[in-house]
Order: sequence, then structure tokens, then C-alpha cells
Amino acid sequence: MKRLVFFILLINFTPLAKLSFAGAPEIPEGIWMVEKTSININSERTLNYQYNDPRLNGRYISFNKNVVRTNLPEKFECNSPGYSSSTSDLNELILTSIGNANASDYEVESGSDKITAIKIVCKSGSFGGADTGVNSWVALINDHTIIINWYDDTLLTLKKTGNLSAPNPSFDCKKATAKSEIKICSDAILSSYDQSVNKAWWLVKNSPDLKNDLRSKENMLNMQKAWLVKRNRCDDDTECLTRNMIQRLNELMARSNQ
Repeated sequence: MKRLVFFILLINFTPLAKLSFAGAPEIPEGIWMVEKTSININSERTLNYQYNDPRLNGRYISFNKNVVRTNLPEKFECNSPGYSSSTSDLNELILTSIGNANASDYEVESGSDKITAIKIVCKSGSFGGADTGVNSWVALINDHTIIINWYDDTLLTLKKTGNLSAPNPSFDCKKATAKSEIKICSDAILSSYDQSVNKAWWLVKNSPDLKNDLRSKENMLNMQKAWLVKRNRCDDDTECLTRNMIQRLNELMARSNQ
């Protein structure tokens, strides 16, 4: 049996709150976490984001009937959304919104099946994905999976978590002693940023130019240790911890992209 894939096309973005529209499925309300970042593998230019980029993976979008919010780098807020629908398929949607690409370029499932595209307009605020709100869309694959056309020709696959999942940082919380570590172990968003920083650090320390340059590798290790000391000075201040981890994440990814 052919599986139908449902799309949500957006002009400025909006909530997913078990709202139903003509020709469209119900859109599950709740928190959706970015599980996978896909990029155009055949792109001839250097893209801002990488495959499974730590700056995007682990971030969330919260949908409800009144507003949509996110902690993705390109923050947005969409208030009082309105919806309309049309029929398309994934390949056509990617081609018309991104240009000269299809589902296989992003290594996502075949886009030949017909889908329902829902256009969303915010009464105030914006969605902000896909560089222009006009070309933004969300695909409701099933009740637990959506795909979003994000910035710089990037596709995000998100999984529904309901409420924020339990904290799962990169270190063993049973051994946490610093106030900053204890705070990270108690907060799902902080722990997701900790995971992202750890993954970005792994990319840097395993990059080809560092593998064969012991002095540079030692310098980077010392910089990471110095940053951890700085992070720990935040103690249990959520805003300070968030700010420092985002800053370090961006620094490491800039180094990784060199």
C-alpha cells in the first residue's frame, strides 16, 4: 500500500496543535526535537550547515494552537496562525521551494507520492525557515515525524517528544560535582546543548589537519579545558550556561568548517 506523506507549506510559521483542516491530517501539538539534518549532497557550493550539524540537531520546535517557538539558531515566533491546503509531491515541493534539487539529493525517502501541502500564515511574527517565509514548509510524515525546509537549503527531520525528554548530557551525571554539571543534568535543553558541544568538539579534534599536528591538537585541548573552566563559573545560572555553550558550539563549528 502506498504511504501518503503530508506536507505543511508555510508563509511565516505557526503551531501544530491537533488542528485539522480540509484535506489535511490533524497536526500533533507538542515539542518536536531535531533528530537529523540533511543537506543537498550534490550542491556545488559550501553550505552553512553540515550533515547532522550539532548546531541544529538536538534543538526543538514547540507547537501549540496559539504560537510556535524554537531554540534553533534562527529563532522565530509565529502567533495566531492560519492554514490552507493544496496537493503536491515531495520532489515538486523541493524543486519549487529550493530549486534544482529533489528528495534523493537530500537522501530522504522517495518524493513521488502525492501529499497535502498546507500553507500557514502568521497573524504576527514569522516562521523564518528556508530563508524566505514564502518558500517554507513542514512535512507531516506521520504522527511522530515531520520534515522542515530550513535555512540554506537544509532539511530538518524532527521527532515528537511530547514534553521535553529527560536530560541526557555527554557526561555521567552520577559523577557530577560542579554546580554547572548538576544544573545541566537537571535540564533537558542544557543537556542537549552539552551534547552538541561535545559532538562539535569531536568533529574538531578528529579533523584531518589536527590528527597529524600534535602541537595544534594540544593547543585545542587546552582551549577546550579553559572553556570548561569558564563554563563552570556559571554555576547553576541557566542563561549563563546556555550563552556559553552556544558560543562554544559556534566557535567549534567555525573551526570544523575551515
